[in-house]
Amino acid sequence: MTPVPGGTDCQRDPGARRQHPPELEAPHRRARGRGREGGREEAREGGREEEREGGREATSCDPLPCSFKRPQAAERPQSQLRALGEPEPAAPGESVRAPCVLVPSSPRSHTPEVLQRPERRQGRRERERREGKKHTLKHLFQGGKKKGGAKMAGAIIENMSTKKLCVVGGILLVFQIIAFLVGGLIAPGPTTAVSYMSVKCVDVRKNHHKTKWLMPWGPNQCDKIRDIEEAIPREIEANDIVFSVHIPLPSMEMSPWFQFMLFILQLDIAFKLNNQIRENAEVSMDVSLAYRDDMFAEWTEMAHERVPRKLKCTFTSPKTPEYEGRYYECDVLPFMEIGSVAHKYYLLNIRLPVNEKKKINVGIGEIKDIQLVGIHQNGGFTKVWFAMKTFLTPSIFIIMVWYWRRITMMSRPPVLLEKVIFALGISMTFINIPVEWFSIGFDWTWMLLFGDIRQGIFYAMLLSFWIIFCGEHMMDQHERNHIAGYWKQVGPIAVGSFCLFIFDMCERGVQLTNPFYSIWTTDVGTELAMAFIIVAGICLCLYFLFLCFMVFQVFRNISGKQSSLPAMSKVRRLHYEGLIFRFKFLMLITLACAAMTVIFFIVSQVTEGHWKWGGVTVQVNSAFFTGIYGMWNLYVFALMFLYAPSHKNYGEDQSNATISESHDELKLSFYLMESNTKRSPTI
Repeated sequence: MTPVPGGTDCQRDPGARRQHPPELEAPHRRARGRGREGGREEAREGGREEEREGGREATSCDPLPCSFKRPQAAERPQSQLRALGEPEPAAPGESVRAPCVLVPSSPRSHTPEVLQRPERRQGRRERERREGKKHTLKHLFQGGKKKGGAKMAGAIIENMSTKKLCVVGGILLVFQIIAFLVGGLIAPGPTTAVSYMSVKCVDVRKNHHKTKWLMPWGPNQCDKIRDIEEAIPREIEANDIVFSVHIPLPSMEMSPWFQFMLFILQLDIAFKLNNQIRENAEVSMDVSLAYRDDMFAEWTEMAHERVPRKLKCTFTSPKTPEYEGRYYECDVLPFMEIGSVAHKYYLLNIRLPVNEKKKINVGIGEIKDIQLVGIHQNGGFTKVWFAMKTFLTPSIFIIMVWYWRRITMMSRPPVLLEKVIFALGISMTFINIPVEWFSIGFDWTWMLLFGDIRQGIFYAMLLSFWIIFCGEHMMDQHERNHIAGYWKQVGPIAVGSFCLFIFDMCERGVQLTNPFYSIWTTDVGTELAMAFIIVAGICLCLYFLFLCFMVFQVFRNISGKQSSLPAMSKVRRLHYEGLIFRFKFLMLITLACAAMTVIFFIVSQVTEGHWKWGGVTVQVNSAFFTGIYGMWNLYVFALMFLYAPSHKNYGEDQSNATISESHDELKLSFYLMESNTKRSPTI
């Protein structure tokens, strides 16, 4: 016999039935009689008592206050004790207190649920089994996985206050303005166009194009003629005339900071009744390109090719004798593109060989002059561009490492959306790496092709991210967290990107060995290029149709969820509210970035390239390049920062609610198991 508080003794009898002593029957009935109001009053009194004790957690123990002897190990397995968080097992016959379960001091936790009838507890247990609930420690404290996707923790944007979000947005906006101002006020125009008029040189030596370079000016300049009419009395044949162009103009030098050179060709063709341009006429040029780094050094051959080009000319005046000598209106022709400017001086010698038997350069009219327009990047703009890349590379790389570290710190594996955001950061870092610095000291002609590949990878990842972001926010969708579920939407992106890659390889890939090559110069090449572009355009249209449809579905689900949010539990409601806010926020930012890109592109095309406000000149084209480039970097930066997993789990209030519900579930499970024990101790 052991004395019990309240003046009542109790004894353990394994063979007797469990009975409540008289002192406990009355409180039992009073608790059921008072109902919910009585329970709430007790909760308030318990809360006050807890505050007086220094804020310690209240405990809800077994309502049977007497001590009893612990059953044998065979009667009460230790696995049950350890699973429920009980103390270490005592020796048989030892007197111990009944186990207690810690619960938060809330009205719900102080409600005398443990005094419910066994049949009511059994009915609730059966309902929970039918609903498929599993009361396990892992489920209550770690959370289960939804079908088809992992349970996501709250992102930083969901737990960030409005004030902090406005501060972050303001800081990003300041950097965006700085990016535009750097290009508009500091950098010069992105490119410069220089016009070159060829000089007609005469060379009567055999195999002259293999042994001699003709200079248009300088100490060793060639024998020149002013026009073709002068060649007739001097009996100079067409094969002996060489159109010579020196790059750059006199007293100037080329620089590696120019990055590339692009040339277009303009032919001045006069109308003659006896020498008209035939339909589908083609001009064939024998072109040699040389370079040197000193004005008195010998020229070194860089390329020598036969360059065919189709003529597209029209004559607006009547074809009568009085209009002879007027010029045709001909389209400009692509001529040459070099991916690096590693030398100071370049020389072009262009010949128009005539062979009537082979129909070479027959029926092309009377060519008077050849003009070239060279386009290269400005050195000042290149320096600003390199500086931006050098600054943005560590910024995006650091936030990318921080983002992935936040993901790996979580107990669950990363979900698909987090992987795609990380891949987007990698592609942005790949673009930002300033490998162009090496082109200043090395003759890397493949830099243009490499830049196109980097941009293509980034754009493909960006388009894929938009699709997957919409799909992962499709609430209650089972086919999630798997890239295979998006093959219909991502497929057009892959096909379109592959077509554009093949087109670029056919153009700039061949130009690595032949700078005069152009895929548009032949009928087969033109049809092939158009086929690639059309297929890529169709894939792009399909992508935007899929994207618009998915955005519509998400907004439709949002409207349906918003009407049912008040009826949800607090944790579930806040989870859906976080998803809705994340989706709307990203849609707003994405539309703003896309609108700015389109607007600035249109403005840069319709303006003259710069604006003058008083004494200040704003380079619109440079501001477009630096501003849009900085904007997409800030876009990726904001994605990885705001959508990184938060150390908070939907806020402190939500966490407390989750713990409270978990403790209530544990308490119920404990007493259900106690009531089902076959050989339970008797009081």
